[in-house]
Amino acid sequence: AFQQMNVQEATQLQELNLSNNDFGDEIASTLAGLVVLPSCKLQRLNLANVCMTGQGIQQIAEAMTSNTSVEEIVLDDNDCVAGVLGILDSPNIRKISLRNIGLSDNVSRVITAKLATKSIQSPLQIDVSGNKKCTKISENSLVGLTRINKLISVKV
Repeated sequence: AFQQMNVQEATQLQELNLSNNDFGDEIASTLAGLVVLPSCKLQRLNLANVCMTGQGIQQIAEAMTSNTSVEEIVLDDNDCVAGVLGILDSPNIRKISLRNIGLSDNVSRVITAKLATKSIQSPLQIDVSGNKKCTKISENSLVGLTRINKLISVKV
């Protein structure tokens, strides 16, 4: 149904929930094409459990860097670790859900370092719960970001 919408209708959406569908990366280019449009008003994008990989998320992340409307993205239950870092570059992102995406200690450290040096002007919520590859040390470093910048909140 989403792929059959015309561009005018799609750009007026403020929330798009595509969760629990077996889209895979095929829908990523369609979503990226929507998000990059200056007329796009999309604020919340739920891609939980859509079988998307890091490659698909990276396409969307690149489009989000030029879009100021997307504030919230849910990537839960996808094998998409490789694309997550690009999401952090989105200018107006306020809430990122990365539950059960296979986040490892290495990626967790990179996220921590990136957020520690990023200029954050508005509250940012990150949920990384359910990532079994992450040790307590990595979880604690992510939570430690809240001491560096009071605008960041992390759920582990």
